[in-house]
Amino acid sequence: MRMKEDAMKNGQLKPADNIQFGVDSEYVVWITAGQQPTDTTTLIPFLESLKESIGHVYSNIVTDSGYESEENYLYLEKNKQLAYIKPSNYEQRKTRKYIADIGRRENMLYDEENDSYICRNQKKIIKIGTRRIKSKTGYISKKPPIPVKIVQTGH
Repeated sequence: MRMKEDAMKNGQLKPADNIQFGVDSEYVVWITAGQQPTDTTTLIPFLESLKESIGHVYSNIVTDSGYESEENYLYLEKNKQLAYIKPSNYEQRKTRKYIADIGRRENMLYDEENDSYICRNQKKIIKIGTRRIKSKTGYISKKPPIPVKIVQTGH
């Protein structure tokens, strides 16, 4: 597995496992080990093996930001489990610079009827297509393409 960069910036391939612990009321209830280098791809297999082995499905799933992914959110929603996952950009989103960035979709008004955004300069931003991205697990997400059409609005 590729290890995190150290102080000398030499990330290396080393034999390692990614260990996942499931905790309930301060007691470890389940442990798995896998070769996945990131936590994003470990949540679903972990929860599936937990369910298969002990026959219990937890209704609340609390994790750190390493588990945040569209695939994980949809899995939890499908299984009627509440996700308490810290957003990966949580600290960044609280900064003035982030909030003032007019190019961020999160800082624009969304027009649900026309499926478009209105930026602070009163320009309408229209999606012109969809790109598909396939993850290492095979999950396909649909994202707007980088190019968009910008239309001046009458406001």
